[in-house]
Amino acid sequence: MEKKTNECVNVVLRCMPVRTDPPHTIKVVETDIAKGAIIIKKPNGTSETFHFAAVYDEQATQEEVYINSALPIVESVVEGYNGTIIAYGHCGSGKTYTMEGAYEDQKTIGIIPRSFDTIFSKIKDSDECRHIVKASYIEIDKEEVKDLLKLKSTDKVTTYEDAKLGVCFKGLKEVTVHSAADLIKLHNIGKAKRKKDFTRMNPICSATHTIFMITIETIRLSAEPTLTQGRLIMVDLLGIERAGHYTSEARLSGVTKANLALGTLNRVITGLAKKNSTHIPYKESKVTIILKNSLSGNARTLMVATIKPVNRNYDDTIQTLKYATEARLINNTPRINILPVNTGDLILSLENELKELKIKSKCNPKIGVEESKEKPIKLSEQIAEETRRLEKQLDKLKSSSLKEIQDISTSSVKEAKKDSSLKNDK
Repeated sequence: MEKKTNECVNVVLRCMPVRTDPPHTIKVVETDIAKGAIIIKKPNGTSETFHFAAVYDEQATQEEVYINSALPIVESVVEGYNGTIIAYGHCGSGKTYTMEGAYEDQKTIGIIPRSFDTIFSKIKDSDECRHIVKASYIEIDKEEVKDLLKLKSTDKVTTYEDAKLGVCFKGLKEVTVHSAADLIKLHNIGKAKRKKDFTRMNPICSATHTIFMITIETIRLSAEPTLTQGRLIMVDLLGIERAGHYTSEARLSGVTKANLALGTLNRVITGLAKKNSTHIPYKESKVTIILKNSLSGNARTLMVATIKPVNRNYDDTIQTLKYATEARLINNTPRINILPVNTGDLILSLENELKELKIKSKCNPKIGVEESKEKPIKLSEQIAEETRRLEKQLDKLKSSSLKEIQDISTSSVKEAKKDSSLKNDK
């Protein structure tokens, strides 16, 4: 029986630091952290208050935002739920900083790299349990989905919908990873290929929507093997930007299409918030197609809305606050994704992995890997332990498969005897 829950999209507001020394720049936003409130001063002298699940002021650290708001989403994905984290706001408001931060400083790393450490600290393989972690990275440029992990991104990536997992991708490269370091490497490869541009609002601005995805499959080798699958989608949206802010004329068509996609997202949010809407325009943009399951579907979703608290960003801030408030009314029905298990396929997969490990062991018998200064360990020892675990898991699966065959055989014999007895009676 699948465990279902009903919960709204969790929306938090982050107010980013900004310089107020340029001429005529005045702070117009105040935060009330205790009440989860943002108070914005209007040009006519009045003010308006917006409430969120949490509010982070200019002094909030990356760690605070992650632990208090993003961590529960990441942990639930390890359990088998779908989880989505969306950075939403205007260009230059701190979305990419919140999602990525800077790898050079442990204090400033963002949600995406912090999630890597969480995942690999939570999953522990044992004789009874095995995890497979895969990652992919895409950008949406001019309504085309591009693979950021392929050497040549000429192959077209298309989307289709799965009843349990939501949106799926055809032609997308998924890379199996074994550590947080593997994920960091992939993320950096993709970041280097992302399109960027220079704007007056932000010296180095993302020029596309980007989505980093991690899928975690957990195989539990009990008497009846079970398979759960959680997917984490982390979205850095390109903020709506006026064409005049872009210095590159070549990017204007891309910016226009990106703005149209965000306009569609805003209409989707408004339609879902109204509850009685007869049409939700998911199919009008790639962003909303991909986020359909995250907005009113099978996912736990966090939206981090980012703003700059000064008067020159007033219009952008009001727009962000309006749609972020509406997003709070969207209801999701997340559930643990329990998938059918094909014991034969599992055995074949483990046997292939075992072969690879044995080849690796022969090729690298003496290579050493330092886990820490105090505890150096040999790669050969790691391989030996993993080989032992795989062999035990294989034995368990084969025993389970044999028992299943015997049960079917016994059942067939009983049915045959029953049929024979009925015929004799006649």
